[in-house]
Amino acid sequence: MAQSWIHAQASARHFGGAPEDYIAIHEWIDAFKAMVGDVTHRQYRHNSHGPWMAQEVFGRTITNSAGKQILVRDIAENHIVEDLGWLPSPADWSACLTCKVWMGGKRNKFIGREELLEQALPHPNKVHGTQPEQELA
Repeated sequence: MAQSWIHAQASARHFGGAPEDYIAIHEWIDAFKAMVGDVTHRQYRHNSHGPWMAQEVFGRTITNSAGKQILVRDIAENHIVEDLGWLPSPADWSACLTCKVWMGGKRNKFIGREELLEQALPHPNKVHGTQPEQELA
C-alpha cells in the first residue's frame, strides 16, 4: 500500500522516529482499500470514530524508534486530515449515502431486483436540496 507508506513517512517527519514505527497503523486505517477500490473505502475508518478504533487495536500509545511515546489517536487523526482536510463524523459520511429500499430489511412482499436498483429512499439525516460541501461553507 504505497499511500500508507507516504502517511508513515509523514508521521515520522511529524512525530520523529522512522516510517516503520507507524506503517501498521496507516495500513490498518486504509485496510478497506482491499475491498473497495476507490475513495469510498474512507467512509469506514476515515472518520472521528476511526482514531478511537485504532486505539483499541494498537493501544493508547506507541513508542517510536526515537524512544518517544506517541498517542495512536493523534497518528490516526493526522492520517485522516492529510487525506480529507478535516475530521468528518460517521454521520457526515452516512449523510452522503443513498438509501435503498432493501436497506430497510425484510418486507412482506417480494421485491424484484430491478425494483431494488431503481428505488431510493430519502436519507433521514440529509438536508434535502443541499450537498454536504455547501453546508460547510
